[in-house]
Amino acid sequence: MKILIIEDVVINIRLLEKILNDYGSCDSVRSGKDGLQLFKAAQKKNKPYDLICLDIFMPGISGFEVLQQIRQIDKGLKKVKIIMTTSSDEEEDVIKAIRYGCDSYMLKPYNKKDIEEKLIQFGLFKPDVVDKDSKEKEGE
Repeated sequence: MKILIIEDVVINIRLLEKILNDYGSCDSVRSGKDGLQLFKAAQKKNKPYDLICLDIFMPGISGFEVLQQIRQIDKGLKKVKIIMTTSSDEEEDVIKAIRYGCDSYMLKPYNKKDIEEKLIQFGLFKPDVVDKDSKEKEGE
């Protein structure tokens, strides 16, 4: 899976990378403008991102603007799954993000379990079937 993290706070980038590196390769940028450039470049090379984690509040271009532009580029087909990763639990922000085309909205701080559930929901990750050895160890 190919993942793009668009987040201006370095510690949040590192946390997302630590969690998501188990599921795919991550590219990270600290501005909406840079995120749009990477998204467009990946589209042009026919190697699109599967998942974007997008902060709402960033300097320059907001996450809302980035989300709108991405959905205009993909013509509303929602080929790339977008999780808004934010500290805002304001109802108006949630509604706005959904109206602009995000697939999910996740409040900080997030954890591996919550993110994995989103990946499963999006069909981007399928948990491994418990192998025979694991079942035998559980029975001991």
